[in-house]
Amino acid sequence: KLGVADLIPIYTYVRRWGKCRFCAGVIPLWVFGIELMVPVLYIALVLGLGWTSQVLVLSLFFSAMVVVFWTDILYKVVPNEIIVFLLLVGVVLAVLSGKWIYYVVSAIALFVLYATLGYLGYLYYKRPVIGGGDYKLLAMMGLFWGWEMGLMSLYIAFLLGGVLAMILFVLGRASLKDELPFAPMLILGNGIVLGWGDVLVTVYLSLMS
Repeated sequence: KLGVADLIPIYTYVRRWGKCRFCAGVIPLWVFGIELMVPVLYIALVLGLGWTSQVLVLSLFFSAMVVVFWTDILYKVVPNEIIVFLLLVGVVLAVLSGKWIYYVVSAIALFVLYATLGYLGYLYYKRPVIGGGDYKLLAMMGLFWGWEMGLMSLYIAFLLGGVLAMILFVLGRASLKDELPFAPMLILGNGIVLGWGDVLVTVYLSLMS
């Protein structure tokens, strides 16, 4: 039975030299990498934004996103428990902001838009092309950040996903019929928008003018 000392991120891995205390099996290095991502993220947020309520919200959000990112890559699953929890948190934050209608409508609009794209893809390819978890993930992002950031995140996710698919196809690691996890692309897109959204909008408008 695992004890408390076996469940402490980073500490447990280092203390046990990357091995299980019971079977002495080697724990993959990528597990340690995932555990290391979260504190590095916290430090980066604090250094960039200081000790603010925004940092607390972003820390909670991206801690959950780290889990979703890797569960989709490893198991092609977007955990409902995490999405539902964040949806509830998003509703509370929307109410506290005084603009709950805007955020709720943003979430619904993004869900409907993505579901429509998924339905059109299904009609064309005769099979599901978007996972159900991706719909809820994008809606949750809209609830947290609004439809503008959610839409930009989706656009960047399509670009990132397209580039990744092309690379894998050229390298012979994937075919046109393979399903690629898309939640990581949405999360990366959302991170890019949150970090450099204003710059991207400025550049886009300058190119269009």
